[in-house]
Amino acid sequence: MLDFVGEGPHRDYLAALVYTGMRTGEASALRVSDVDLDHGVINVRRSFSQAGGGKVREQSPKSHKQRTVPLPAALRPILVRRLDGLGRNELVFTGARGGRLNPSNVRRAVDWDGLRSRLERPDLRIHDLRHTLATLLFDAGAAANDVQAILGHSSMQVTEKYSRARSDAAVRANGALDRLLGGTRVVATEGETR
Repeated sequence: MLDFVGEGPHRDYLAALVYTGMRTGEASALRVSDVDLDHGVINVRRSFSQAGGGKVREQSPKSHKQRTVPLPAALRPILVRRLDGLGRNELVFTGARGGRLNPSNVRRAVDWDGLRSRLERPDLRIHDLRHTLATLLFDAGAAANDVQAILGHSSMQVTEKYSRARSDAAVRANGALDRLLGGTRVVATEGETR
């Protein structure tokens, strides 16, 4: 998806959503002091939400708990570039003219409908980028409780939606077990059960 978005602040913002699993309001409210390049993490401490009348309210994250998310190598150069010359309390992600980013102005700026068409995903929402990280973490072998903590889910049931959505888990697990146990894979022939 990122390959279809032109370079600039909106692409950087979308990359942060994919690679960190932050909610849109959390990424919009991210300040320089929240990024810990030395330890490779981002501290999610606040979120922006619409307060009505075009006003924005700063509040705690949805779960009302601060959390720490990974800062993967793919996102690091983007953040290093974005942080350059900014003060500790400045926003990391802003539009080209310094304004706050939100899902509406990002969708307009990147032609979200056109992007969904190119990806053949008419149902794709910006929020779904957060779900991408959950799937990537499970594919990388992360434990469900770690995924829950990173995404800030209030219950394990929410997190488990992403693990159950991966229908090829049993096949991948068989391969891992075979490598661990040094066995060879036995494949049943047609009509045979093993």
